[in-house]
Amino acid sequence: MSQAVAVVEGLTYRVVFTVAGAYVTGLDISLAGTALTTVVADGTVSVDVVAGAGTAEIVFNNILLNGFIGDVDDVSIKELIA
Repeated sequence: MSQAVAVVEGLTYRVVFTVAGAYVTGLDISLAGTALTTVVADGTVSVDVVAGAGTAEIVFNNILLNGFIGDVDDVSIKELIA
């Protein structure tokens, strides 16, 4: 699943989201073409990332072909000001 977001290449963002009911399939998460992390367990995840030059979207991609089992909620993307 993915969603368009307003990010600017080269700026740093904090991405926070919660995963619940995760099954062992896991998720790969990326923002504007930059890989963030892989999640395989429930909990709240916080990752700082410099936005890449890719499409301005956040992508939650299931690792295995049979799909991700679980919920992703409370997604937040905020620019970090130095």
